Amino acid sequence: MTSLLEKALNVAEEEVGEQRQGQWRQQVAWEWRNQQDLPLPEEKSNPHGIEKLWHSTLIRIYLSLIAKSTRNFTWEASLGALQNLTAGNGPMPFGVAQTIVQKANGLPSIRNMLHVSNPSVRKTAVSLVRNLSRNASLRNEIAREVLSDLVAILPDFVSHSDIANETTASVCYALYNLTQNSSQNARLLLNSDGLSKVMNISTSER
Repeated sequence: MTSLLEKALNVAEEEVGEQRQGQWRQQVAWEWRNQQDLPLPEEKSNPHGIEKLWHSTLIRIYLSLIAKSTRNFTWEASLGALQNLTAGNGPMPFGVAQTIVQKANGLPSIRNMLHVSNPSVRKTAVSLVRNLSRNASLRNEIAREVLSDLVAILPDFVSHSDIANETTASVCYALYNLTQNSSQNARLLLNSDGLSKVMNISTSER
């Protein structure tokens, strides 16, 4: 199953261009080597300066905007802010991911964004889920909440749209992360018909 996911990732990477190839693979490799021993940053009750950017209060505001707004611009901006905060290496992105998933119960709102009609909003939501899935301690929770939704938005073949292919690549990376070292999550992927979709993507014409 893993080899099929990797093949699908290769197809998607080639579709989105050479500059993006390997970027997310490097992130996944780094995560496996380092994240288990990362201490989470201590949150201050009265943050100052840059500390405000990843404080749980601001994260909850972004999640509230995602849940309550009806505007594509607001959705994309809020999702993009959380995507940026969960990108990269180090304890801060993983601390923000933990706040989103466990402390602020943000997955239901993010899940809804996976099914909106606007492709840019959907792409940003998937990119956020991809970032969250890099945290091994959160994977089972994320898989229970959104794995079937990720499978549902996978196309049956590689598209000619850049946005669609970037979304597909992010979905594949998230599925790759969620099924690592977890037979339970791999079974969820199989039962949600995810394997056949990945096979279709990996064998479709480029």
